[in-house]
Amino acid sequence: MSRHGVFAYGSLAHPRTIRQLGGDYLVADLVGWRRAWTVCTDNTDRSRAVAYFEPGTDTRIDGQVLFLNLVPDTASTVRGVVLLVHAGALADLDAREGNYDRVDVTSSVDLPDPRRPDVVWAYVGKDTAVRQAGRGLGRGSAVIWRPYLDRLRDAFAQHDLLEIFQREPLPPDVPVVELDRRVRGEPADPYADPPR
Repeated sequence: MSRHGVFAYGSLAHPRTIRQLGGDYLVADLVGWRRAWTVCTDNTDRSRAVAYFEPGTDTRIDGQVLFLNLVPDTASTVRGVVLLVHAGALADLDAREGNYDRVDVTSSVDLPDPRRPDVVWAYVGKDTAVRQAGRGLGRGSAVIWRPYLDRLRDAFAQHDLLEIFQREPLPPDVPVVELDRRVRGEPADPYADPPR
């Protein structure tokens, strides 16, 4: 049975998420890629199940909520963690990472550890989510959700990678804001432990 790895470069690297996925991981480098704020949930798309609102109100924001992405860049290397997962976990991760496609990055992972998985995947932004993020950045309607940014900082601090992340600037003129996140109208914390 093949072993699978998922290269986590953002919120998937958080210890709580790692624990939910079985707890086994390796710190690794992904060569030829860089992190960028180029994926979004387009909050102007009323057909989406996930939506963001001004805190404590029913006022839906008219904009795009940015998230991290991987972008090919031959001059760069991304430090992150490889989550060691069972094949059955991939479908759940695919559903969670709805703005992303799962791509094979096995040949780009610098991971000499003997526990190296047979295949390593990474989540790379879907073309539509990247275009929507670019539109939001261009028209000044993009924001960063504070709980997401806080989770990134916490994740990288846990792996002694915070200094690296802090050297990667946030997109200029993009506010970091508090928002209420809802799924089909109900409050939803994407980082909560699943029900037992």
